[in-house]
Amino acid sequence: DADLLSHDWMSSHVRLEVVIEEDQVEVIVRSILKEAHTGLPGDGILFVSPLDLVYRIRSGDTITTHRR
Repeated sequence: DADLLSHDWMSSHVRLEVVIEEDQVEVIVRSILKEAHTGLPGDGILFVSPLDLVYRIRSGDTITTHRR
């Protein structure tokens, strides 16, 4: 069996960005909090913020979200 808490398996930093519909925020947050929790220092921080505008880099087009 692998010891997932051993130094070999642990990463010093991970950044995960997820874009979801507003009505899914609570479910996704609960799931991340449950699955990411180890009880050890450094479990992380979870930010939730609105996404009002998206820009397509290739074309410069603006994509509006459903919040508008």
